[in-house]
Amino acid sequence: MEEQDRFVELVRVFDTVEADLIAAFLEDDGLEFQLERSARSLGPLMPGAESPTIIKVYAEDLDRARTLLEEYGRLQQRVDVPSGFPEEGAELGSKDEEN
Repeated sequence: MEEQDRFVELVRVFDTVEADLIAAFLEDDGLEFQLERSARSLGPLMPGAESPTIIKVYAEDLDRARTLLEEYGRLQQRVDVPSGFPEEGAELGSKDEEN
């Protein structure tokens, strides 16, 4: 069996930036992967018509990769983007820090 044939699909991602983030997350954990991107993406002509990036891993790493993908999803949900700067005159930190 060729090395190429040992790779199986983990996920299809329609956002190329998101696909790269997932790939980096897998790589940080030491998993080998392949990214398959279509050269015929209509994204620039029709927003929302992006061809998916297919992320593949070795078949023997599939369960571990799925677990990492779930962890990645949980981490993404925890990201808290600040809604703005504190109001003028607002105190930062606790009163205990002043003493």
